[in-house]
Amino acid sequence: MEIMTGIPASSGLVTGPVFLYERPETAAFSTQSARTAEQEHRRFEQAAEQAGEQLEKLYEKTVRDAGESAAQIFHIHKMMLEDLDWLESISINIYEKGYTAEYAVTCTATEFAEMFSSLEDEVMQARSADVRDLCQRLLAVLSGKGAGRALTAPAVIAAADMLPSDTMQLEKRHVLAFVTEQGSYASHSAILARTMGIPAVVGVPGLMDALSDGRTVIVDGSRGRVILDPDEETLQTCEARRTAYLKEQEDLRAFRDKESITRDGVRIEVCANIGSVADADSALAQGADGVGLMRSEFLYLDAAELPDEAAQVDAYSQVLRRMNGKRVVVRTLDIGADKVPSYLPLPHEENSALGCRAIRLCFAQPDVFRTQLRALLRASVYGTLAIMFPMISKLEELHRAKAVLKQCQEELRQEGIPFSQNIEVGMMVEVPSAAIMSDRFAAEVDFFSIGTNDLTQYTLAADRLNEKVAALFDYGDEAVLRLVAHTAKSAAAHGIWCGICGESAAKTELLPFYAKAGIRELSVVPGKVLEIRRAVTQLDTTAL
Repeated sequence: MEIMTGIPASSGLVTGPVFLYERPETAAFSTQSARTAEQEHRRFEQAAEQAGEQLEKLYEKTVRDAGESAAQIFHIHKMMLEDLDWLESISINIYEKGYTAEYAVTCTATEFAEMFSSLEDEVMQARSADVRDLCQRLLAVLSGKGAGRALTAPAVIAAADMLPSDTMQLEKRHVLAFVTEQGSYASHSAILARTMGIPAVVGVPGLMDALSDGRTVIVDGSRGRVILDPDEETLQTCEARRTAYLKEQEDLRAFRDKESITRDGVRIEVCANIGSVADADSALAQGADGVGLMRSEFLYLDAAELPDEAAQVDAYSQVLRRMNGKRVVVRTLDIGADKVPSYLPLPHEENSALGCRAIRLCFAQPDVFRTQLRALLRASVYGTLAIMFPMISKLEELHRAKAVLKQCQEELRQEGIPFSQNIEVGMMVEVPSAAIMSDRFAAEVDFFSIGTNDLTQYTLAADRLNEKVAALFDYGDEAVLRLVAHTAKSAAAHGIWCGICGESAAKTELLPFYAKAGIRELSVVPGKVLEIRRAVTQLDTTAL
């Protein structure tokens, strides 16, 4: 028996035979073309058209198997096919350098993938896999290669890496789990596994050298372990844990329609963090009390050009309608030099976390900011909207943001365009200066939402994505908790609500402290809503 460890990417515990997944090899190709540039470019255009049709079918299959939210990745791939920078780079490679379509695509994909991999943001780094996925699809079409061997029986899928299309092309009913040698928690394949409820462990060093087809393994997606050739005692222990896990999931479902109220009657709303329109369905399916954080970045990062006002109104109104009157807190644009769309170029910054990002970027791009605020106001008539400004560090920034919002409201009045008069306006508390000065800020807003990810990072000077300082990054550090408590106390003193939307909102061990401090809203990923609601209902704040 051998135990290998990696990154726990999707919880669950299964036992089964290994199926070594190998992506079909594309045919060898020349670098320089013997055809005319026009002929070569036409080959690329035809391949792109066929790849687009394949992506449409994959999108439809993923909607059926995993829901619309998970399927969005293939919509993104299709948009990448139409990206002007992508197309221009390939055209230059063909027309100016005389490359074959295959080599032109490969060179462009390599350039784009390396660009994404060099970024600091883990989510943006994962985009390099999307580029490689799209490249493989185009090369397969150009070479005429078909799919690899089929999965015909239940098995644990093992691979060097799983691209999103690899994941979705497999028959879901036969997939017991995914294990990969590469990958991260934020990779799209890991996200798809979580969405589909399939256990997964990624980033397992030496995995492919250790495995062979048919070998029995246990995959522990909660602990990030892959157990090879388990003995009988381990198999029995695994089965007992699996039974307990399934019972736990069944018990949690009983909390879907329960109110988020402690034993002594204190209401602590359990809301969902969402990053797309389709995620609202997941929030509702889990019985979330509302949306505590809607990241609006997807409208910009997933688009080939700057989204106009109408497109944004459509997206926001869809979410508001789906939430059926439950409050939706939309965070205004929060991007910086580490994650920026190609149509909005920003100069390189040595430390983007401390640079021109979030509200600072919005002030530097006033037209972008105003367009978003106008769209939010127009969409507000379709539900209960709250607007939240990110990375506020000084009172002057809050005053300036509110002034722009007021200008947009006045413009819409003059244009005769309706919008809600009851929009809550709040701010993220994610910079230590904002937490320290929260007593002043509280008089200016309707609510606080504490972003504990950045607040912890900035307070302890520890990059949360840097493994070398991972031990320093602690949501439960006394300095961080003091800032949280002070912020909640300031909110209560001014009669406004205070919530938490960072990862720590899902940590049940911190819930007693948060409840005692006065936190009255927790916003977590949809899959954690029921677990946190159960913890809330078991809490008695009078005993804290």
